[in-house]
Amino acid sequence: MLGTLVLGRSLRNSSGFSISVMQMWGALRGRPRRPERWCSQGPYAQRNPSDAGHPLWKGPASVPGGTRQSPVDIRWRDSVYDPQLPPLRVAYTAASCLRVWNTGYFFQVEFDDSAKESALTQKAKRSGCVEREEMGRIHTSGTGGLVRAVWPSARRWPLCEARGRRSPEAGGQSWCSETPGISGGPLENHYRLKQFHFHWGATDERGSEHTVDGRAYPAELHLVHWNSVKYRNYKEAVTGENGVAVIGVFVKLGARHEELQKLVRVLPEIKLKGARAAVGPFQPSRLLPACRDYWTYPGSLTTPPLSESVTWIIQKQPIEVAQDQLAAFRTLLSSALGEEERSMVDNYRPLQPLMNREVRSSFQAAEGEGRGPNASSRPPDSWMSRCPGAAVTYDHKPAN
Repeated sequence: MLGTLVLGRSLRNSSGFSISVMQMWGALRGRPRRPERWCSQGPYAQRNPSDAGHPLWKGPASVPGGTRQSPVDIRWRDSVYDPQLPPLRVAYTAASCLRVWNTGYFFQVEFDDSAKESALTQKAKRSGCVEREEMGRIHTSGTGGLVRAVWPSARRWPLCEARGRRSPEAGGQSWCSETPGISGGPLENHYRLKQFHFHWGATDERGSEHTVDGRAYPAELHLVHWNSVKYRNYKEAVTGENGVAVIGVFVKLGARHEELQKLVRVLPEIKLKGARAAVGPFQPSRLLPACRDYWTYPGSLTTPPLSESVTWIIQKQPIEVAQDQLAAFRTLLSSALGEEERSMVDNYRPLQPLMNREVRSSFQAAEGEGRGPNASSRPPDSWMSRCPGAAVTYDHKPAN
């Protein structure tokens, strides 16, 4: 997960890594690399020992004295169920999507996170383009059909502009003044969306930064938010206490993801490092899985400055993408025009020790849900019963 204002600048202005970053890493050599990882798609396959990963991590992999670095391996059975964890509330504005750009490490989709709403965001609210989701219930407005509804009972309601209007799903509680972003869950404050990006591997056997019982997914999505109550901007929040919240979503191969395809179509325009392109309105909540069970733990950024300011919220259920969609990620280059071509792959950080941290879960693990070496790659029936309709999607508004 990227500290945008730090790493992004150095990638843009240099063909290598910034001098300051390299100096910071100079004293950190000798850290063990990520252990063998297991593929979450089909049979287990041991990672090739000769695969050294991204050049960023051939040297040091942590910070001196760090006690809460990320990513980590989530041990399914060792996570602690916390019944006090409330649902995570999500409200995003599609019109606030600004651009997508090639940082040289991954492609990053950026959003308007200013305190003052832009004219586009205000217009989006008036037209009902703000989408609000809460633990499987999807709320949005507009007269069009459901672009992607993942629960058979899902209903969508407008994020109303006028004071006093209330959502029927909110139990009479007004949420007209809700600012786009996330709150609830393990968070004490409201967090604004700054950007999202993916991490992926050169092959389907690796790519995700976090693992579950030592097993990796082909890719991982990170939606990066900052604490807009305690801090004035992302730059301040990224190094501050409880400054950043990241929703992590595992990505596996399967059905074509229609919303993601909007980004895939733009990728040829940003093949080279530093290239930027407009995306148009994009609703990031449609990249979230149907079931909202999650793990959470205190951690860090996974790229410099590696600040230990992050509350991680890792979704249990992965999303599916088609093989050719993931292959499109691997066509990007981490090199600029005139430089020797370098494929943009294996852009994940090695696993870090959990140390004395606790990984909490919003769900109780049922019998057979372990993800150890002998576990099935298919979620058990009990998982589906707790997330009813998780396998159901609608591409248009279903009949009443």
